[in-house]
Amino acid sequence: MRRQRGQRRMNAKTPLIIASHNCQGLLDAAARLARGAAPVDAVELAVRRTEDNPDDHTVGYSGWPNLLGEVECDAAIMDGRTLRSGAVGALRGFRNPITVARRVMERLVHVLLVGEGAARFAEEMECEPREMLSPEARQAWQERLRDKLGLADPVQVRSVADLARLGRWAVDPEKAGGTVTCIARAADGNLAVGVSTSGFAWKYPGRLGDSPVIGAGSYADNRYGAAACTGFGEWTLSTSAARSVVLYMKTGLSVRQAVAEAMRDLHDVDIKMTGVVNVIAMDADGDHFGATTEGPTTNRQYLRATPDDPRPQTNPMASMPPPPDSRAARALAAPDD
Repeated sequence: MRRQRGQRRMNAKTPLIIASHNCQGLLDAAARLARGAAPVDAVELAVRRTEDNPDDHTVGYSGWPNLLGEVECDAAIMDGRTLRSGAVGALRGFRNPITVARRVMERLVHVLLVGEGAARFAEEMECEPREMLSPEARQAWQERLRDKLGLADPVQVRSVADLARLGRWAVDPEKAGGTVTCIARAADGNLAVGVSTSGFAWKYPGRLGDSPVIGAGSYADNRYGAAACTGFGEWTLSTSAARSVVLYMKTGLSVRQAVAEAMRDLHDVDIKMTGVVNVIAMDADGDHFGATTEGPTTNRQYLRATPDDPRPQTNPMASMPPPPDSRAARALAAPDD
């Protein structure tokens, strides 16, 4: 098979970052790489900036809450040099989940902490506590409950016996605008990847998608490359999509070919609701590529930044939707229950 390259790197020795369209602070992160910082430092910086953006309702502060009005955040970070990783899921009440995830990687023998355990650990690490539900997000949640259930007092939702029935309200974060992913490559070839999200809007409490699951939402290995996913996490969880991209590069496929194979893996998943998956990836040499399951009219993009860029550069994502006869396409086209 002819090896097809993705977007060419500027220079193998030039620090490089690629990220989802909503990622903040890329130029500062790239500059930090140029000064000799580790890729995990650059990734954490960029993701933290995005978590603090009140206008992004799918990441960190001001994220859309679950059905009970609680903002539950997920994050993961991985070092491609050591293959060490850390993650948190359903974390409530702390400002920067990506920093808590990094502390898990550096301080514990564990990889993933969730819920009350993640919050206890964040407190022990003296991470900054914060009320994560912004007034704007609270108002949107209250309006949702009034419109769908006729509840004048949103607190009444806690007494709803069949909360699972309301799970169909959950909104894929890609439809809402986001989840943030970031891949950094230093001049010495070291890689790191990070991801953070507040997940589906109005999700069932405790729901985890792919973001805190290493291998599903993100993966990095200096020898082959790195990948990260946004969108419908239940879909990518079914195929361990990020790890699959890296494994396909291990077999000798280019970054473009590896992403295409991982997208084809998604075609056989019988998904339960409509959604979108986006993948960004970079190989060990710094070639990079992005793709989406949206159709050919998509205008989705991902960002790229080096220390020499005056501003982050945009790259188009290739359209790789499920073919009409695939199991995924049939499930997407099926009417809601």
